[in-house]
Amino acid sequence: MFITDLNMFNASNAGCVPEREFHNNCPAHRACRDGDIASLSRILQSEPSLAMMQDPYRGLTPIHWAALFGHLDCIRQVASVEPRVVNVQSFRYFLTPIHCASEAGHPHCVLWLLQAGANPEVKDVSGETALHKASSKGHAECVSLLIAAPCNVSVQNSNGQTASALAEISGYPAIAEFIRKSEFASLNDFQRRILSEPTFTMHRLSRKRTHDAMYQGTVKRICSGDISERIMSTPIVPLSGLMNPMQTSVIEHEKLRREECGYSDSLMDMYFSEFHGC
Repeated sequence: MFITDLNMFNASNAGCVPEREFHNNCPAHRACRDGDIASLSRILQSEPSLAMMQDPYRGLTPIHWAALFGHLDCIRQVASVEPRVVNVQSFRYFLTPIHCASEAGHPHCVLWLLQAGANPEVKDVSGETALHKASSKGHAECVSLLIAAPCNVSVQNSNGQTASALAEISGYPAIAEFIRKSEFASLNDFQRRILSEPTFTMHRLSRKRTHDAMYQGTVKRICSGDISERIMSTPIVPLSGLMNPMQTSVIEHEKLRREECGYSDSLMDMYFSEFHGC
């Protein structure tokens, strides 16, 4: 995984690449790393194609290096020569410049890149967006800018972790809570209401509870063998054009009641079928 280090690129920590070699082979990259805007302007004026060149050591373009080290002037200069670089991905880790700026904690670069059309939802090789990078490093300003972009705060990386989960794991609970609140605020009214209400669990009801829940006391629960008591205790609802419930069986009576009330209940159908063997 790509890990930023603001003290890197020298011979000891750049994959055994001598500084002189980096300077000679990647002059635009070196200028962006060092914030040397004068040299960068001169180099790109003579060789504009270098704006899209990825170095052979870490697979980064000049604008990646500028974003990594927070040199906004260099970012602007490279983008003015080749606007496509704001969303270019490195060949090794699939990083975009906004990934680098977010992980390194440069909100001024993040803001400019967003305004220039950078897509904050592009994923790197680990399935992480710029928000994941900023959250895992505790860069609150970058997190706020990315959420306001807006970006999808529910995206998961390759390990199934959201940005809020990474912030929590990395020791930034305040940022994790901020992201969760932003996620809640992005929901529509119906989703927000569902999540804010107490969880209701529907357990499988017994036969008696099913019957009582459906009729809420209007029908007296009886034993299966006392059919006459059930019929006598059931309120009679006049059904125009239909048979009198007193002249029907229990099953027929229930069907008539449902037809009169205008509802159909597969649960009750199953209940009566099981209870009376019909």
